[in-house]
Amino acid sequence: MPSIDNYVSAAIRQQIEERYYSRINEQARLENLIHDPTFAELDGRHVALFADHGVIHVRDVIQQVLATLDTMHGILIPSRPAERLAWMREYGVLLALLHDIGMVDFSIFGREMHPETAAQAVFSAELEDIVELIWQDSGKSFAERLRELAEQDDCLQSPKLLMRELLALSMGHSKRKVPIEILNDPGRFRQVMIEAISADLQVLFLRQQSASYQPAEIDPSSGDDQDIVADTGESSGLSSIKPPETNATRFENQVIASYYDDVATSAYQWMISSHPLAFQLLEDATDTIRILRCADALRQRGTVLKTSGSYEVFVDQRSANAVYALRKGDDRLILLELPDAISAGEANIASSQLDQNGDLRISFHRGSFANPGAVDHATYCAALIVQEIKEDVIDSFERSTAFGQADLKSPAEMKILLEETDDNLEFAALVCQHMMRIYPDMVQNINTVPTLEESTEMERELYLSSAPVDWDLDKCSEILAHIASTGHLVTELNLEQAFDQVKLIHLSNGQNLVEAGGAAAFVYIPLGAGLKIIPLGGYEPFMAQPWAPLGITGVIRGAVRNATIVASADLELLMIPKSVYLRHWYKPYSQGEFRHWLHEERLGKTDG
Repeated sequence: MPSIDNYVSAAIRQQIEERYYSRINEQARLENLIHDPTFAELDGRHVALFADHGVIHVRDVIQQVLATLDTMHGILIPSRPAERLAWMREYGVLLALLHDIGMVDFSIFGREMHPETAAQAVFSAELEDIVELIWQDSGKSFAERLRELAEQDDCLQSPKLLMRELLALSMGHSKRKVPIEILNDPGRFRQVMIEAISADLQVLFLRQQSASYQPAEIDPSSGDDQDIVADTGESSGLSSIKPPETNATRFENQVIASYYDDVATSAYQWMISSHPLAFQLLEDATDTIRILRCADALRQRGTVLKTSGSYEVFVDQRSANAVYALRKGDDRLILLELPDAISAGEANIASSQLDQNGDLRISFHRGSFANPGAVDHATYCAALIVQEIKEDVIDSFERSTAFGQADLKSPAEMKILLEETDDNLEFAALVCQHMMRIYPDMVQNINTVPTLEESTEMERELYLSSAPVDWDLDKCSEILAHIASTGHLVTELNLEQAFDQVKLIHLSNGQNLVEAGGAAAFVYIPLGAGLKIIPLGGYEPFMAQPWAPLGITGVIRGAVRNATIVASADLELLMIPKSVYLRHWYKPYSQGEFRHWLHEERLGKTDG
């Protein structure tokens, strides 16, 4: 992964981190929380107990932006010339750096208004020095493009003001503040942004608590999302607060007046400009926001999940609740269990990613729990997080006719692939059923798949990047006849089930397939000669026979690999996930079947 500092100077990154994200980390330390009366409520909704919003989080989101932008280019977002894609990388890094700076305010107001706080900050004296650094640093593609646009469309603001407007779009990371129907409508998006930068935040906060408030006059019947927002705790429970009963214009952000003669008519003109370069800018900015929303949802969780105070969060294998490892100083460790469904669900997410096909793949740490009812609780918690990730990732690629999607994979085609857990193969299916009830229109798109959690990084990448077996039944039967000749019992295999989720992979001469001591996550069947097996225990290396399944002992007994396997020639293999092998391929001989085999062998009739 390229360095973040390739896209923004280290000075800019460090200043933003120190000014905002380091403060979030510091405020979330237990030594400081002890004196916070709201923390003592322990309802799981305090910022200090949310998934990390500090320095590591923002760096992680930046890396996710860069990775997602590159892998989804031409799949979920339209292909672009190299210079426009380079601009989106720079812009995406800047948006990610700014998107959560408002979380430095731990109050309910701060959490609720952090998207608008970041939007207004780029116009304020508080961030003026950093904005100036960004402008001076952006002699690359970012600022140069804005200068070119301002020169060719004299109806627009100065290029530096265009830059501020673009940076303020970090607010778009919140699907509550910028629903997808707003993101896809330039006119309405413009109105939302004008309100966000020009209104007094306290007044806007109170307005937004009104049940009748809709950003940019959204039709209440349009299904404005009711997300759980585990990453920010944006569910404030403040419906009883009434907005001020006044339309007085004095309730405005006075700072904005220094930038515009009339913000309502002048701001964000490029969003509705008919100039081709302005529309290209709108396309690139909007798709970068889609990527940011996606990257924020795909942030690290599971075993590396920590809070802003650097406290580990993990799932209890008895109750399926979230457990926080709170540290005070170097000598105090307090394990705190809370029944917060969102934290429990996040702690059980082992990984989430968009694969090379543009499908959403999610894995879990465990599916088996000791206490009665805990599996049901864990299923519910997991489904909450899968639902949220789906809304941030898949729904963000919904497009209006203004942003065409010719030759792109549509959200309706994107699959949710839930990986099975080794300790309970039915857990993912239970989560899958829950998701189908929430999204009945996606029944064909929500599937369980074999787990890849125990696989090595090399095997995981090899599996995900390889094509599935697409042979017809005659070809499958021919392959099984070869496998049977090696002694494997395959006569009763269901051909469709046996080859489902099986990949056809290619190895190059000298490439390692598995390493001794690694987890046994796959069974391999070489379709030709050219594999050298190097066993542990001092035994002599030997060459694998074509068609004979490899790696079965580790898979069957649940142990690590007892040999290294390396290719001595280019060859193809079948790659069978562990759960598929154990369910559909694994069949040891019974005593009776073995006696029959011995009899046939004596007569010279057996072929396996």
